[in-house]
Amino acid sequence: MNSIRFLLLIIFFLNIPVLKGNSNSEKITDGNKDHFLTNWYFQVDIFNIGEKEKWFDTQYDKSNWSKVIVSNAWDTYDEALWGYEGVGWYYTEISKEILDENKIIILKFNRVNYYTKIWLNGNLIGENIGGFLPFEIDISNIIKKRNINSLVLRVDNKPRINWLPASKQIEWVQYGGILQPVQIIQNDSIYIDDVRITTVPEKERSKVNCSIKIKNRKNVTQPITLMLAVPLGNKTLKKEIHVKCFPNIITTIKTQIIIDKAEFWTLEKPKLYDLIIFGIKDGKIYDKKKIKFGIRSVAVNRSRILLNDTPIYIKGVNRYDIFDKRGPILNEQEIRKDLMRIKQSGINTIRVHYPQSPLTLKLLDEIGLLLIEELPLNWWGQNWWDNEIIVQDTTILTQAKNVLRKMIHRDKNHPCIIAWSLANESKTDSDVGIYVMKELIKFAKKLDKTRLITFTVNNNVGKHLAFKDADFVSRNIYHGNDDSYHINMLDSLVRIPTENDIRNESKYYPDKPFIVSEFGAAGIKNLHGDLLFTEDFQAEYIKSVWNAIKNVEECGGGILWCWTDYYHRKYFNHTYAVFGPYGVLNVNKYSKKSLKVLSQLFNEK
Repeated sequence: MNSIRFLLLIIFFLNIPVLKGNSNSEKITDGNKDHFLTNWYFQVDIFNIGEKEKWFDTQYDKSNWSKVIVSNAWDTYDEALWGYEGVGWYYTEISKEILDENKIIILKFNRVNYYTKIWLNGNLIGENIGGFLPFEIDISNIIKKRNINSLVLRVDNKPRINWLPASKQIEWVQYGGILQPVQIIQNDSIYIDDVRITTVPEKERSKVNCSIKIKNRKNVTQPITLMLAVPLGNKTLKKEIHVKCFPNIITTIKTQIIIDKAEFWTLEKPKLYDLIIFGIKDGKIYDKKKIKFGIRSVAVNRSRILLNDTPIYIKGVNRYDIFDKRGPILNEQEIRKDLMRIKQSGINTIRVHYPQSPLTLKLLDEIGLLLIEELPLNWWGQNWWDNEIIVQDTTILTQAKNVLRKMIHRDKNHPCIIAWSLANESKTDSDVGIYVMKELIKFAKKLDKTRLITFTVNNNVGKHLAFKDADFVSRNIYHGNDDSYHINMLDSLVRIPTENDIRNESKYYPDKPFIVSEFGAAGIKNLHGDLLFTEDFQAEYIKSVWNAIKNVEECGGGILWCWTDYYHRKYFNHTYAVFGPYGVLNVNKYSKKSLKVLSQLFNEK
């Protein structure tokens, strides 16, 4: 293909509307291939009678179901449903006008919380357990392409002990229903199935390694051409690859692009590049993708995490998706404003308890904030709330590996993610816990060799033997939360024991960074004085712990719990109220005294 034709393709490509996907891989659409499903109707099923009465049947009368907006959690449909845990049903129709008889048709659910069963035209076609990551169903051979099709979902967000987060107690609200759009994706018989980018930053010639998977759904070998382009201002790096795709398999093409004197992705200047890929068959474009990537490396050197071989000191916050009672249903402007406020406060790292929305990840890449993204395995095996013994076993591995695989697969190209965390405050010091963590660490490193791996504990690091296989140690420390009632008690009950803990526990793995992954205290907006739960006490508590962290050279930094106050799950019983006031902002995003203090501490040179 000559240069002029290729340049015209690039110009054409860069002006096509973009359909935002589930990662920083963007699907380019010509306007008639991919569609978001709309016109959804909802019915609550408090007594779980829907399946028995066959609500999924095409003959079942759904005319009185309520029209709802997807994507909004059902908690937002009415105040009476806020915090509802149980079963709800959704119904819509797939119009024949959007269907192409010659295409492979994929039904993609970007996020449905939590257990989903799906019927198409009254027939059960699939189910999924998991509330954070996408899943797909190929409906090419079962959808009626010349008719209107009935699509029905049964969604159950009531937790089970054998489902992640695998705890009798769950702190966060289990927002129910369809939380991100449902898509109809239509592909040719051959299409770009996945793109993975890894980078090797070098001063003169940085390497961009690309692994491209092409799926051939035909019974014949199909020769194709891949055209790759990386726009660089007034010039474009390009590469042409010819490949034969054999019948009914996925063909993987590995190639490398060199960028001379590339700009690295850093906290100060988070440079992003575009990799543009055309799939060409019989002289025509059959598929196109654009993937954003950053050139950066992550490693460790004793007590420090390295970004592009430069030590960074972790100044972080933990963050829930909380915007009043809407939970994770946010627009780009709201998320950007929140993340920019975090950045301006001197924070460089965010830690989370579960996979984040694609929009959040996109903005973290653009703004230049590091992310530790966590598998939602939380308080697994702990028995803190009653005398009933919780039996740990290795069956959790199947589900945990499945979610970990999906999380890494979806989010692998985001430069903001520096580490995968595999659990929070779980019983990973038992024989079963140690085994499960070792297996998950091994699995994570197999899936992604370019990022760090950790898990988080809240007691003696030396008992959690799987840290031997991890890249850094994460320890939550909350000294004084139950017995330091006045500010003058903070030095003896908070700073000194925190400092001693860090100093002693960092010795178990002296060749690994030790990060205080959670610390903090409650502070209620507009309450002041010398007492626990006031804004003043919270601010002074943060100072005390940060001084302890800074006083230990072996410590690589700390991550505050947390950025914003949050609502508790309806049945969470380890609290005095309906929400946790641990944020430096309240649930309405008004700052507390602690935000000013945190910003001063984190912005110190």
